[in-house]
Amino acid sequence: MGTRYPSTRIDTLEPIWVVPMRKIAIPILLFMLVLLPCATTPSSMKSIAESNHSAPGRVLSSLDTFSENFLSGAFQDSGNTTAAGWGSGYAGSPKNWSLSWGTDLYETDYPIKSVDVQGRKAYVGMYRSVATDSFQILNITDTDNIATLDTRPSARYLQSVEIWGDVAFVGKAEGESSWIGIYNVSDPHNIPVNMASLAPKGNVTDMEIQGHHLYVASYGDADADGMRIYDVEDPANPVEITPYQTLETLRGIDLQGDVAYLAEGTGGLWLVNISNPSSATTIDYLSFSGANLTDILVDGNRGYLAAGDDGVYILDTSNPSDISVLGHYDTDGFVETVAVRGNSLFVADGEQGIRILDVSNPAEPIFAFYWIGFHAYDVEIYGEHVIIASSDGVRVLTIMHQTDFFELGTYSGKKALDIRVQGDIAYVVGGDDGLYTLDISDPLNPVLLDSILVGDTKYYRKLDVQGHLAYVADYGSGGGLRVFDVQNPSEIEHIGRGGLQQATDVDVKGEVAYVADGTLGVYIINVSDPSSQSEISSISGIGNVTTLWVQGPHLYVARYREDYGEAYYTYDIRDIANPVLLNSHELSAETYEIIVDGDILYALDATIVISYNLTPPNDVDYLDGLAFMSDFWGIWVDGPYIAASRPDQGLHLFDATNPNSLELISSHEDVGVRGLTMHGDNVYCAAGDHVSIYSIYQSPSSNAKIGTFTAQSLEVDDTNATLISATLTDESWVPTDCDLTYWLTADGGENWEEVTPGVEHAFTNTGNDLRWKANLTTATHLYSVYIYSLDIDYVYNDAPEASTLTDPGDTDDDGNFTVEWSAAADTTGTIDHYDLQMDNEETFSSLLDSWSTGSLSVDLTDLENGTYYFRVRAVDSFGVSGPWSNVENITVSIPSTTTTTTTTTTTTETTTGTTTTTTPTTGTGPFGLPETIFGIDTWIILAAAGIVVILLLVVIVKR
Repeated sequence: MGTRYPSTRIDTLEPIWVVPMRKIAIPILLFMLVLLPCATTPSSMKSIAESNHSAPGRVLSSLDTFSENFLSGAFQDSGNTTAAGWGSGYAGSPKNWSLSWGTDLYETDYPIKSVDVQGRKAYVGMYRSVATDSFQILNITDTDNIATLDTRPSARYLQSVEIWGDVAFVGKAEGESSWIGIYNVSDPHNIPVNMASLAPKGNVTDMEIQGHHLYVASYGDADADGMRIYDVEDPANPVEITPYQTLETLRGIDLQGDVAYLAEGTGGLWLVNISNPSSATTIDYLSFSGANLTDILVDGNRGYLAAGDDGVYILDTSNPSDISVLGHYDTDGFVETVAVRGNSLFVADGEQGIRILDVSNPAEPIFAFYWIGFHAYDVEIYGEHVIIASSDGVRVLTIMHQTDFFELGTYSGKKALDIRVQGDIAYVVGGDDGLYTLDISDPLNPVLLDSILVGDTKYYRKLDVQGHLAYVADYGSGGGLRVFDVQNPSEIEHIGRGGLQQATDVDVKGEVAYVADGTLGVYIINVSDPSSQSEISSISGIGNVTTLWVQGPHLYVARYREDYGEAYYTYDIRDIANPVLLNSHELSAETYEIIVDGDILYALDATIVISYNLTPPNDVDYLDGLAFMSDFWGIWVDGPYIAASRPDQGLHLFDATNPNSLELISSHEDVGVRGLTMHGDNVYCAAGDHVSIYSIYQSPSSNAKIGTFTAQSLEVDDTNATLISATLTDESWVPTDCDLTYWLTADGGENWEEVTPGVEHAFTNTGNDLRWKANLTTATHLYSVYIYSLDIDYVYNDAPEASTLTDPGDTDDDGNFTVEWSAAADTTGTIDHYDLQMDNEETFSSLLDSWSTGSLSVDLTDLENGTYYFRVRAVDSFGVSGPWSNVENITVSIPSTTTTTTTTTTTTETTTGTTTTTTPTTGTGPFGLPETIFGIDTWIILAAAGIVVILLLVVIVKR
């Protein structure tokens, strides 16, 4: 049965006028259907009762939270995720693991527990029950083929080795007595018997040397003194100094200027003032409950603390009087020692081998790489190589990659002649622009922190930095050696000056400063009290000294001259009060800079880069020179690589793996470049009128792929209810020039909606399948974007319960009745309205009509004969629909009438028309009309409520 669209009832309208019409009934009918569609509007197009849908005061639906820490890939949509790290504690930009890397193993029968690298040699201590071959020197020039130079039956159970120029200190860990052997290793092919020994209490676990003082960590003896200090100015005759307080479990030690950092096993971390080694005093202490501290490494304002089973802690050491923890990473093994290059931290993780962490964001160290299958005891860095002391020998891991000069950032606000770096701070001198500090934590954007200029005729030429003190060679009249306190790099303070005529260079070792004077020679100065410097000794007779370098018990000096001749000098400073000339050598004219790396000397002059062999130090053997290049000014060495500067051109990078054959591998134009230094992965250049920073290594922390990468989840909610809104919060790190954006979907990914972390997001497209997505964009290989964790608080709404539809009865005889139902319950919202549907089939596949109403009933009128099915559901204030109710039906059956009429025809003349009455034959025609009709009346009724046309058509038909 078709749907009936009831017309407006006449008896509800007030007539205005009536006009009879004849013969034109059908044309007028069609015309009125076009002009007056309101007369035939279907009732299904309108609600029976319109409801106001303005939302009431919000009733909170159910709230739940999803948390992701990326330790498991359970919720990772691997098919749509291109970001890395899921399952390792983060989601981040993928790394460029196309880097070439390889390994070599120098195999031993017993564990190697300690390694120290200087120049092209590794000095190792073997841990075994007999002394045979326990101390060894290895040639690591070719890291793919490590070779033995010499071995020495030193002592059993060696666990600590410290190299100082051509002197080696070797410490014993166990046995009937503690012992440190001191060896002359100037000839690495022939290690003689030890020239001296020390007997500290307890097992020797670590040693560090600064200036001419040796600091020793020991543990395991009730009478152990913890840190013992020795004056080894003359290593053949060491002198013990008053030890620091008793620390029975001291395992690790590091020195930063006049501060010693002591990792005392279960006893915590101690900071000790050693400005006067004879009277060390405590500065600060930090407890690590439950941890077993084994090693400490400090680089400027960052400290890296090995904590055994507790992993690694990252420390803020910018203020030694108030150190604090920045971050922590719990490894799988027992952390023995650590080493750092740039933002890559190399962890000797005991039985779990080597683990490499990205510490770009020190608050959240990130796993980058691991190498297992051996016990790692100690780790050192040599260029792009990692040298590992392990259970089966010495291993080499080449995971970093040397690159061409890659420019990162510049600072051009002041002049720049020389530069040094500690941690995240660069210290620069710039002639009459004085000393200034730069924040280089983001090397893409160096930021000036502070500057200072003290003196009459100022010309700050070179500098050295040790701990929180900067030592400046002031070449100006009335200058000399200036000392500045830079503990707070934003507030530089001038604290002392030593008067010299023309200070050209400075190298500081402990409390002793070695200063080149362009007129008088070299001064050796006691700077233990920077405000009251005192001369220890001087070297005269070699005027116009431009550069010097100190390594171990030797001082190396070069001077500027106009022509070829004697210009290089080596001094024995085992008695710094009486330096002794060992050798001199001719150099080409205009020597500006020298640097010593192990037993190799590199010298720059106006025409050549030269390498010399200093084995032994009282001899100088020419190795190689690059005569086709000239006018060099600055030089620095890192592992097998040399960076050198030419003011008229820029930078040059040399491979000196074979010092007998230097190889130019990269050049970069940077006109004006003078002094330089290498730190971490970068070269820092004082370039005349600016500072420039270049990357020359890609390490595990600085080899991010460039582009946009996606991290996407599977369904993360645990409800079948409709999701209304969600708030995403995260812990993430987005470096300079990088980006991180988030999206959420409530419908399983059909519609993604961008969200702002920390801001509640109401879903435009609701559903019951919550997922998240992040786009991580990197613009430089230097940094990765990291998401460490995220939480999603999501609001969902349980659907209203089903209403119960009241049975309207079996039949209806007039097409007018009411459909009613019960109110629906809603535990998490309020009912907004009800949807009622009507169909002539129980499937409701093609609706006859539907209504939206705020009441619990709908009145239906003028339905035609047929069976009608009804169902209803509630919709809450969140727009969530409940289930359909029970289905009820009713049959409309309106009785039909058959009529026979006898009519008498009468004609009456009136002013308005003629009426004709006819008596028909018996029976009726279609629609209940008489079979024969002799007349027609047509009337138009105009009602005040609207224009409604009622046409009474009587067609005259003669049958």
